[in-house]
Amino acid sequence: MVIYLSTNGRPPPDRAAAHAAELGRVDHMMEPDELAGVLETYLSQTSNRMNRVMKQLSIVATVALPLIVIAGILTAAVLIFGGPIERWFHSRLPPSDDNLGAS
Repeated sequence: MVIYLSTNGRPPPDRAAAHAAELGRVDHMMEPDELAGVLETYLSQTSNRMNRVMKQLSIVATVALPLIVIAGILTAAVLIFGGPIERWFHSRLPPSDDNLGAS
């Protein structure tokens, strides 16, 4: 291994290519099989993480969906047929101008 000395700790610019080539020879190069294994591990971890998130979202949707459907049905029933909630709401409204001169 060649060590270049300079004032700032970096190799001189004319020797940068030689230094990079030297590092390329010294460093361990990954074989294609090793690289495929690393990629497969990364994709497996990503898939597992996504599966956990999807499981949590499924649980939330399973709990929330029946409640949303029931609330929608009850809201439609109150708006279409009237009911105690609508009567209570209308009893709390101030009198309108239409009813003031009717007597």
